[in-house]
Amino acid sequence: MIELVVGLISVVSVTLAAVVTLAWLRAVRRARALEARVRELTAPKPNAAQAHWMGINVPGDQKIPISVRDWDALKRGLWRSKIALEVAASQAEVILGQCSHMPLCPGKMSETEPCFAGCIDREKRLSANVILNAASQLMPVDVQKPADAPYFAPTREYFSETLSALAAAQAEIEILRKAVEVDSLDIAFTLIVPSDPPPTAPALPPAQLEESK
Repeated sequence: MIELVVGLISVVSVTLAAVVTLAWLRAVRRARALEARVRELTAPKPNAAQAHWMGINVPGDQKIPISVRDWDALKRGLWRSKIALEVAASQAEVILGQCSHMPLCPGKMSETEPCFAGCIDREKRLSANVILNAASQLMPVDVQKPADAPYFAPTREYFSETLSALAAAQAEIEILRKAVEVDSLDIAFTLIVPSDPPPTAPALPPAQLEESK
């Protein structure tokens, strides 16, 4: 009987110690959180410039809303650019393979070495290398063909805005076309009709003409 009472007392004491320890830990956590909150509220806030230089507000991390139509168009445009750059790179490699070199030319074996001055296709090889390097640098790293997205009918506002932009572009094109036509006519008229006749010597009066004879 005494052993049972001692065991119950020990269990109760251990339980109370655990409860007190947990309560103390919880109180410490609440105190630390309250202290951090008070420090955050009472600390002076940096202005926009200071927040930018401290890395608190990063403009590149800001998010903007975008419509599903525009997002799908961006993905398709990125995929088309990858396909176009792959075609340009492959054709540039074909041109490089067709270039002729002089004997012992370093450009025949290495892409980074220049050709000799006497190579016939030296300029063609330089142009092909420019196209190949530009395609390699600008080509997207990992782009997959987007799946066929559902068709979204344009809204009235979007359709009206598109038509207005097309009409404004057509008007600007007509203005530029007329200006080019006027300039071309002025140039042609200047080339055909001389602006001023060549200067001639003034005629002498009869008395001076007889004296000169």
